[in-house]
Amino acid sequence: MKTTPIRNCQSCGKPFAHGDIVYFVPLDNNIVCLDCAIPHLRTEERIFEINADHDPIKHPVKYLSRDERIESLMGLLQEHNIKISGDDLVFLEWLCGSGFESYKSLRGLLEKCLGVEK
Repeated sequence: MKTTPIRNCQSCGKPFAHGDIVYFVPLDNNIVCLDCAIPHLRTEERIFEINADHDPIKHPVKYLSRDERIESLMGLLQEHNIKISGDDLVFLEWLCGSGFESYKSLRGLLEKCLGVEK
């Protein structure tokens, strides 16, 4: 069985313990917990494995749930009086649900476009 260094369910945010069986969803390229995997027709099992390169002490990372990612980006847009709706909102929600890297890239792009300083 393949392993994964993803520490939290990319749908609900639930943290994984070393050795937990988790599920890869090829449709949206996410690692999810059993509860979030149930609605999907096709999943592949993975074992969560702590990797030295992903040591939380040396490299702390806050993984946000899909809803937290959406809320964070919507807050950034509202802060700059940018209103989105319809297809743009659906696309934003899809990006936020498609994984941590997509969210990080999108947030970075938005911050750069809006001139937000870190």
